[in-house]
Amino acid sequence: MKKELIELFNQFWDKRSRDIVIGCIGRIESFDKKKMRADVQPLLEHKASGDKVAVKFAVIGNVPVQFFYSGGYYIRPDYVKGDLVWVTYATFDIEYGLNNLHDDVSAGAFSRENASIVFGIAPENFNVPDSFNDDGMLIGHKAGVNLQIIENDVIGKGGKFSWDGNFEIKNAVEPAALGNTLATILNNFCTTLSSISPGDPAANAAALATIKAAALTLQNGLDSIKAAKVKIL
Repeated sequence: MKKELIELFNQFWDKRSRDIVIGCIGRIESFDKKKMRADVQPLLEHKASGDKVAVKFAVIGNVPVQFFYSGGYYIRPDYVKGDLVWVTYATFDIEYGLNNLHDDVSAGAFSRENASIVFGIAPENFNVPDSFNDDGMLIGHKAGVNLQIIENDVIGKGGKFSWDGNFEIKNAVEPAALGNTLATILNNFCTTLSSISPGDPAANAAALATIKAAALTLQNGLDSIKAAKVKIL
């Protein structure tokens, strides 16, 4: 009798616990990066008692997307349709907590409306980028662009490095030179010199005056080649 009661209880608990979803793999249907919310399809299906066909879980809309955020600093993911993610379900409601208020613990536990997306998951057929095996921490893209952080170095890989704003290397002592500005100044100087033809003393005196004027123009333009936004060692 005791064995039968235990078996009956186990069957009851197994059936009831199936209604409690603590976490599962889901598939991104859409992602709003401005709101950090996504529509996600839980990759689960359920066959109710007596049914012959399993029913897929419905898409859950406007699910909060977790990301690193602390003290104003953040690392923001950029999910696209089809990405696999881990979906977790809060024990109680999260509606008020998302507004920095207290939620009610008297509501049902592990409701699907209280889901959130934790992180992405690589599928079994994940196409590993060439640089994925590099040491250290990587922040990158499958196209091959990445930022590699190792013990004593930060290494960037990609086609171009762009920076909007001032860029200064710590302990730098010299400003970088503006290549186009420098080239223009030197080209003007060289053009002036190449146009001078030596001749009699009067012509040579005029040539020296021209050289002197060109040198003064070059000297006055030297400060303009210094980059205001970039310094190097």
